[in-house]
Amino acid sequence: MEQELKSIIDKSLETFEKNLDKYATKESIEQEFKALKDGFGEALTSHEKFTEIANAVKEQGLALAKIADNSKKDLTPSEKIAKGLQESVEKIKEFGNQNSGNIKLFGVAQKDITRSSFTSDTNFARLQEVGQYKQGVPFVADLFTNVILGGDSHGSIAYMDQDAPTNNAAAVAEGGTPSADSYSWTEYTLAGKEIVAYIPISKRQLFDVAFLESEVKRLINTSYRLKENELLTSGDGSGNNPYGYLTRATALSTSSYTGSVANADLVDLINIAEEQIANDGKNAFTPNYNIVNRTDLNKHLLLKKDNDGAPIYPMLRMGGMPSVGNGQLVTNSLVTANSMAVGDFTVGTVYRWGDVSIEMGYINDDLLKNKLTLIARGRLNLLIRNVDQNAIVKVADIDDAIDAIKEVSA
Repeated sequence: MEQELKSIIDKSLETFEKNLDKYATKESIEQEFKALKDGFGEALTSHEKFTEIANAVKEQGLALAKIADNSKKDLTPSEKIAKGLQESVEKIKEFGNQNSGNIKLFGVAQKDITRSSFTSDTNFARLQEVGQYKQGVPFVADLFTNVILGGDSHGSIAYMDQDAPTNNAAAVAEGGTPSADSYSWTEYTLAGKEIVAYIPISKRQLFDVAFLESEVKRLINTSYRLKENELLTSGDGSGNNPYGYLTRATALSTSSYTGSVANADLVDLINIAEEQIANDGKNAFTPNYNIVNRTDLNKHLLLKKDNDGAPIYPMLRMGGMPSVGNGQLVTNSLVTANSMAVGDFTVGTVYRWGDVSIEMGYINDDLLKNKLTLIARGRLNLLIRNVDQNAIVKVADIDDAIDAIKEVSA
């Protein structure tokens, strides 16, 4: 009987030891080991392999706990880029001795390449980075939901939109025959469009990780994202261009208020735009952003005074970005001056096919000039469905629109 029990314990310990590396957490491995001890009692604790297995459980548990702890620590964007470069040092060294080809170094998620993240990063201050010329702060992608797609999407998405329906519901007499509603749907596809930004660097700078980190940030955060911002604003969806929100927006109509608004200003335009959104969308949309250039905010709102010199909109002068109508004011120097967009930006989704990848390679005459090329590339597109185009209204010329609604003196 004792020999039979020992044989069972031997078998159980052997199986448990073999599966030690398959447990996902410290708690799960300790729970399973406790179940063995509770089941076999002293027969297990007196077994010749018990101490060895117990030590293995302890070591594996500590390793799993360390992994879990590290996974909870969110690296700052600078730390992620630095980590990616540090982990790629050997690849970089090896590639630096080659005279052709290219390598992929690492990927950077869209959420990790926002300027606000970098400027608040303590690592940013400690590194000996290159000072960068100020070219603007990209912002459009942050107005929309961003979705990362996997490799199984085959580079595009398919979606269905309802065509304009015919509703035939009616009151009918007893025994009468009602008419059927008429509904139909159309399937559409949206393909990912690639954006590429690159910069040549000297091979002498190849092993200066601080310099490389600075240039990776500049490449992604400035060159790549500026082009992304431009295309997500005004891209026409043709050829290699993704769609921009202005292409999918509806133009403001001022015809109902021509020559009828006393002391017309930007606030009036915003309210007319919101009325258009409410009527065309049958109250299905709720505007959340009013997008203007800072110059137009000053010209039409912040600096406006009444005849006594008092500010017309004193609350807007208190700082921050308050709301006008239902939407929050968003100002950015990258917005074309004298233009505006008002709308419900929750209807849009930026689809991304993977992260922004960082690569290094030789192009053109790099080899002759002892240079390499650092490349950032990503694929994306903006989806605003046909049935949601009335959710965003665009104003191509603020001054002309205000002039159109100004009250005409008798």
